[in-house]
Amino acid sequence: MKNLKLSFIVEDKVDKIIVGTLVHRILPSNIQIYTVTKGKSHFHLNYITVFEFLDKAYNHVIFLFDTDSADQVSVKQNVREYEREFRKHNLQRWVTVCPVVPQIEAWLLGNYLERPEIYREPTAMLAEAMQVEKLTGEDMEKIAQAADIDRMKKRNASFSSFVELLQNLEEKLTTERIAIDSATCDGRPYIKEAQIPVNQVIRKLAKGESFEEVITDYPALKRDDILACLDYAATVLEDIEI
Repeated sequence: MKNLKLSFIVEDKVDKIIVGTLVHRILPSNIQIYTVTKGKSHFHLNYITVFEFLDKAYNHVIFLFDTDSADQVSVKQNVREYEREFRKHNLQRWVTVCPVVPQIEAWLLGNYLERPEIYREPTAMLAEAMQVEKLTGEDMEKIAQAADIDRMKKRNASFSSFVELLQNLEEKLTTERIAIDSATCDGRPYIKEAQIPVNQVIRKLAKGESFEEVITDYPALKRDDILACLDYAATVLEDIEI
């Protein structure tokens, strides 16, 4: 299996420590991980950060945000708003929005308490569980390194969803055929192995050419590449807001 590259956008340095530690425990070592912090005041510029990661050949970006609430209606609304922002820039295929309910410290708190998402101050509760007055970044790293992943999954639904997301992405990205970066095909989505823009393949099919005819014109293409182009086009159309 070739090396994969995943990037994570989080809110602050503590989030970066916790996410980085947990991800390295969950995913195999062949996946390269990079985490960047973006304060909430700059979250509206996250699409720029995503493009920067794609230019560096990262396969996927996971955008995590603290919901600061366990109310599911509010959580789903926030997710839709962030997803809408990424769709404006046609990035929906390369970005997954992941809510952290209510704050990332609640994921670690699940190692000690049931229903950690109900606590408004999970950091304080975590410090109490560790019998310290205040937790440092080093403390958070140690907790994340020693925590029982399965126990945390059972006790916090958003962490369970995060783990499932990572595991599904690992499988998906090993077979992903479409990529995007500013240095290839003028920044348009393209087929990775053949380096042919997706729109050129779709255009040929729209003219009535068969798969065999398209492959004759582009010998580097495979049938699965053409199917991936159709799937990509369908995904883009599904995400158009009317």
